[in-house]
Amino acid sequence: ADALATELARVNTRLKRSNHSLDKLSRTDELTGAENRRGFEQALRTAWRLAKTQQQPLGMLIADIDHFKAYNDTYGHPAGDECLRRVAAALRETLGSAARVLARSGGEEFMALVPRATVPLERVLERIRESVRQPVQLAGVQQQVGCSIGVALAPEHGGSADALLRAADAALHEAKRRGRGR
Repeated sequence: ADALATELARVNTRLKRSNHSLDKLSRTDELTGAENRRGFEQALRTAWRLAKTQQQPLGMLIADIDHFKAYNDTYGHPAGDECLRRVAAALRETLGSAARVLARSGGEEFMALVPRATVPLERVLERIRESVRQPVQLAGVQQQVGCSIGVALAPEHGGSADALLRAADAALHEAKRRGRGR
């Protein structure tokens, strides 16, 4: 009976580890290592509840690589994939521990949550733009990539996580409308 209980405990432990690994895989963008949209939405709900409970500001940013389709068409999909990996790395490095989550939400768009957003986000945005803009060797050619960024801060932008997301998205569209790279 003890041997059976021990074996069941081992199997249960392996099953829990496997479930944890599967859950992590289901929330991760394989190309960039960032969270995917599903992981971001889970993190947003958690961060929103925490910010509301603690009465702390929550910043959200959405970054979109400017003219990525043309880049991909010109240099090919392998270079486009490398560009996405480098932009994700630049965002991760620039945001550091300030970001609760960095996610690739689709195509060439990344989202991040910045809890307790006490540092003026404009400075963070400028560091991100500069970091992404650094020339890199891609497809055998020195390339420079730019991005447009929209940012919103709760509670200023409404009383829900969805309102925060809509406000950041509207700010991104406004940045693009004004000429990109903003």
